[in-house]
Amino acid sequence: EIMKRYLFILALAFIAITAPANAQTIVNSWSTGGIFAGGIDYDPVTDTIWVADETATTILQFDRSGVLLTSFPSVGTLPIGIGVDPKTGNVWVGDEGEVVDEMTAAGVPTGRSFSTLPNITDVSGVSYDPLNDYILISQDSGTRQVGVFDTNGVWQFAIDLSGTGSTDPDGLGYNPATMTYWPGDDIGDT
Repeated sequence: EIMKRYLFILALAFIAITAPANAQTIVNSWSTGGIFAGGIDYDPVTDTIWVADETATTILQFDRSGVLLTSFPSVGTLPIGIGVDPKTGNVWVGDEGEVVDEMTAAGVPTGRSFSTLPNITDVSGVSYDPLNDYILISQDSGTRQVGVFDTNGVWQFAIDLSGTGSTDPDGLGYNPATMTYWPGDDIGDT
């Protein structure tokens, strides 16, 4: 649990890759004040960082300097993943109850919500694919996969992670420009 908190707090540091391999430069970091960042995503339109605080059941938005811009309660209990739709600014929040809810940037539920069961039985990382309007969700335990749903919660397909060496996919990042996703693992692998 302590290692998870440490890794998630480190994830709040905005990292710019300046060269291939292991050459990275941290361009900014800040203290979050003790929140448990269960999920994190970046909105390129507003240049802000969204965080799902699992312990306080809160959604937070920061600017790149770490200034808290807004916070509001999550619809579900124990929010563990968050993905932002850059077209609308809305956030999709996955929780430990295996439910995904859409909320506006002001914290208002849009009414779009769905259960990931029976396909994803342990929601963890959440990302949004704006090109296909898909919600990508990593399965935290059991079958190692990323589940793909449309915005109405209709199951589309699974991306099998069993051959990747992933043992516990938690975080999930997605780059729509390259159609590449990065599952983060509890053991520190990506």
